[in-house]
Amino acid sequence: MTLRITIDDIGSFPLPENVDKEKLEEIGLKLSLCEKVEERERGVFENVIEKIMDYKLKAGVDIPTYPQCRDMISSFMEVIDRSYLKFKPWVVRKRNSLLPELKLLRNYAYKFHLEHGHKLPLRLCITGPLELHLATVGPLIDESLLLNLGESVGRFLEAGIKASHHWEVKVISLDEPSLGLQPNLIAEEETLIKAWRKAVKIVRKRGIDVQIHLHSPVFTPTIYQVKGISIIGIECAEEPRNIYGIDRKELEAWDKFLRIGISRTNIFSLAMEYKKKVGVDVWKEKEKFVEMINVLESPSLIYKRLKKAYKLFGERIYYVGPDCGLSAWPTQKVAFQLLKNTVEGVKKFKEELGKGK
Repeated sequence: MTLRITIDDIGSFPLPENVDKEKLEEIGLKLSLCEKVEERERGVFENVIEKIMDYKLKAGVDIPTYPQCRDMISSFMEVIDRSYLKFKPWVVRKRNSLLPELKLLRNYAYKFHLEHGHKLPLRLCITGPLELHLATVGPLIDESLLLNLGESVGRFLEAGIKASHHWEVKVISLDEPSLGLQPNLIAEEETLIKAWRKAVKIVRKRGIDVQIHLHSPVFTPTIYQVKGISIIGIECAEEPRNIYGIDRKELEAWDKFLRIGISRTNIFSLAMEYKKKVGVDVWKEKEKFVEMINVLESPSLIYKRLKKAYKLFGERIYYVGPDCGLSAWPTQKVAFQLLKNTVEGVKKFKEELGKGK
């Protein structure tokens, strides 16, 4: 087995300081519903998308996720709720299943293709059916609605894969952060498995890597049973103990792989730690944010986390990157610094591994 550690990111990123997120939500919904959008509004949204992609690629991320500029629940549920099929509640119509962020990424991808001579590599992260159900209906799972949401997720993925000749979807991810953290979840295991299988059915036919993004390893035995999901993503930087909730022998037995979070993304926790460590409140001295990241999330620390994970799982690690999304971060510059440090830490590890150290 050859080493294939690829750097990705979870998706969300801070908006430019002069951009209103609520306004982007409004524009995004109009675009999803194929309603008329003013050129000025469209231009604002498109500029945000392109600037974020610039940051991710400049940082050196191998497969950046399309810029997620809106709420992870409402950006899907609002269009689902307003355009579902008459006899299939919460199955989004195909004509409304292309995410507006992807609609506005086409020009960028075209320019990238021309400049680099190859398609823009892309990761699609879609909020999973369980997460949508939990946020909208609650923890008592209605099987028919969950399966319909699974079908909707599949339609969002299919639309994103087919939307452009100038990007290539290398990996998709179902975002299920509440799985294992929601104590009141009432669901049959087979129901969850069916919903996830339905969501990734279209992807399985195309040979695209499929991740599931988790914040807890509790339900990994259930995930193992989903044929279409080959890569389990788990946060291990903020919660190092999570890494011990996964057994390498089980991964090998089920032929599954890992996406490991190796840089912390809880900006509030980092700020509290830094204040305790050096006495600086970065929320009051915002010019110190980048300095804080370089101290608490330096390339050398990120390198050490990856080295530790590799000792446990070896070539079962396929993807690495930040724990979670970066939308809560104060500025794009600070978020960029974390991505850059992550890339540098991974490169150092891969170089040393290549030299046999």
